[in-house]
Amino acid sequence: MDLDTHTSGIIDNLIAAGLGVLIGLLWRRIVSLVTIRALRWFWAPKSAPKCFLYIGERSGLLAHEGEIEPLVHLADAKSALDIKSLLQHYYDEVIVVTAEDQIEWSFPVVSIGGPVSNLISRKAIEKGWLPVDFLDAPYAAGAKRRIGSKDKTEVYSPSFDEAGKLASDIGYFARIKSPLSDGQYIYLVAGNYGAGTYGTVQHALSPSAMLRIRFSAKSQYFQQIVKVHISGDRATKSETVTIKAM
Repeated sequence: MDLDTHTSGIIDNLIAAGLGVLIGLLWRRIVSLVTIRALRWFWAPKSAPKCFLYIGERSGLLAHEGEIEPLVHLADAKSALDIKSLLQHYYDEVIVVTAEDQIEWSFPVVSIGGPVSNLISRKAIEKGWLPVDFLDAPYAAGAKRRIGSKDKTEVYSPSFDEAGKLASDIGYFARIKSPLSDGQYIYLVAGNYGAGTYGTVQHALSPSAMLRIRFSAKSQYFQQIVKVHISGDRATKSETVTIKAM
């Protein structure tokens, strides 16, 4: 092999390597832009300057409902921190509140938690804001919680292992037209149980899940039912069950 051939081979390899790097950088840039646009489309389509992040607050023993819940459910608090970190990319101010009278409804409201710990979720059910129900809420002690249509023709239930521990939960998240402020959004994210809520939040933070909703629902208002797999007390993975326009 003469020197010219050897040199030419080196140059060809360098050009190929350089093109590979450029293509890789371009691809990562495209993925990044798609991710940003997907999450912005879901969480901040109106470019409001601020939003409110509501975590349900209840006090102590709910004796008349047979439930004991802490002041703020730990899973709900963890979920709020994760969502807040994302929302801060799209809003100048993310205000975390635990009481409805602290909310300015003219801005987007993100509500985390089911009807046991979250009064907005409970209000949404009682006032018929949603096409689904947390069935049989308020729950009796030890009741198996479910999410489904009001006529119970569609019912989605958590599953339990042989020891009675939660193996999978059903989560729900939706973007609905606010009944309290014309043209504004309310986001509802909840599971039957705390681990399900946390897993549903992680699902709602996924760009691929947001893209799937955008192309499946083809509406600015929609709901999604999610199955969340649980190991111990932790949500390990999630999968879409249904997506529907509202």
